[in-house]
Amino acid sequence: MLFAGTNPPRCGEGDRSAQPSGGGGPRVFQTPIKQVRRARLLRRRMSLPEVLLWQVLRKRPEGLKFRRQFPTGQVAVDFACLERRMIVELDGQSHSKGDAGKQDSFL
Repeated sequence: MLFAGTNPPRCGEGDRSAQPSGGGGPRVFQTPIKQVRRARLLRRRMSLPEVLLWQVLRKRPEGLKFRRQFPTGQVAVDFACLERRMIVELDGQSHSKGDAGKQDSFL
């Protein structure tokens, strides 16, 4: 099938945005690549408290799926549960250095 003037769907997803239920592509395709790369870097450099909490959250307590270093807007939050629309942000020494605390003030 030839797509005139548009990009072909990714992984055979089709055009879900035209459906009444909304849809669209996965969120990772909607986030600027610079923010995605930053979140990936932060996942590799997690602090000890973040690692310890992630060991608990990755087991899906009460069936909830958490994401770590999830990009939202201009920042990446430590943990997010999209199903419950919940953000978990750990405060520690890394947040007291420089203006990192100011960046978290949107929460």
